[in-house]
Amino acid sequence: MPLTSRSATDWPLVWLLFLVGVAVAAQIGKVPPTLPLIRAELGIDLRAAGWFVSLVNLTTALAGVLAGLTADRVGHRRLVIGGLVVGLAASALGALTNDVVLLFVCRVAEGAGLLAVVVSLPSMLLRISAGHDAPSVMALWGTYLPAGAGLMALACAGLLTVAGWRGVWWATVAVLTIAVLAILWSQAGRGANAPSRSGGA
Repeated sequence: MPLTSRSATDWPLVWLLFLVGVAVAAQIGKVPPTLPLIRAELGIDLRAAGWFVSLVNLTTALAGVLAGLTADRVGHRRLVIGGLVVGLAASALGALTNDVVLLFVCRVAEGAGLLAVVVSLPSMLLRISAGHDAPSVMALWGTYLPAGAGLMALACAGLLTVAGWRGVWWATVAVLTIAVLAILWSQAGRGANAPSRSGGA
């Protein structure tokens, strides 16, 4: 059964949801440029640093199926909002801590928040897309990760000199807060845009 019978794509909402994906992808792009400063300040060795970089990928790999099942039961809109809130809270706590273990735990939470968002948004995008636009919408969605990670990496060039690695973490808090407010304000996942349980979305 098709996910949508819309005759026209809600492109403003498509772009909003895409930008939410870009916002969560910033969680990935912030680590490589900041890692030397984090290592120097907190005394993280090379092996631990490697784990720190890969924690988000590991979290998504281990919890991907569970997140997909949760999205169908909880609802995609709720899961997106929850994932964003978890991500911004973990980033804020990470920016405040001097404890290496707690920073690693925050990184796992950031990965879980990212996963909650990215397993939910594709179904929400298809729900607001006309059938003939669905391939274009999904092609656009496929660029969220390099776009978000790349933009964050570029932003780090300026942020690190001004505010250090903690400033980069606070920047992601701000970006994710804006994303939460945008989703709450929008109609994404509400009413006719909400995925139907029988449709598996």
